[in-house]
Amino acid sequence: VTATYTGSLSKDGGAYPVSLFYTNTVNLLQAQDLGFDDFTDAYTMAGYVLSEDVRFPKLNAEETSAALEYRSTQSMEALTAVFENADFPLSGKETWPESFSYEKQGMICFSMPVPHALGDYVIVTFDPSTK
Repeated sequence: VTATYTGSLSKDGGAYPVSLFYTNTVNLLQAQDLGFDDFTDAYTMAGYVLSEDVRFPKLNAEETSAALEYRSTQSMEALTAVFENADFPLSGKETWPESFSYEKQGMICFSMPVPHALGDYVIVTFDPSTK
């Protein structure tokens, strides 16, 4: 089962609220948390994000263009690091993950952080059956 959470966070003294997206996926049969590395690997998804095949299904054409422009400023190494540190549990981690993932009907979905002007995050989808 996967729970997805969206909302905004206003910090004391903050200039503006920040948009939030996070998920928690649990295998109920094994009572085990599932995360990014249970669905795919960070390096492959970083390559996918940097490819021409990347899909942002919740964005319109203008938002997609802006996300692609921002994406062009990212490196394979930086995106791999973000995705390697995705999801819960936080055990041993000192910071909140920058990316969260889930699987929906065979499609791998995950968030990618973007600047506040672009919405703070975008959702990326990857269909392994087409690759």
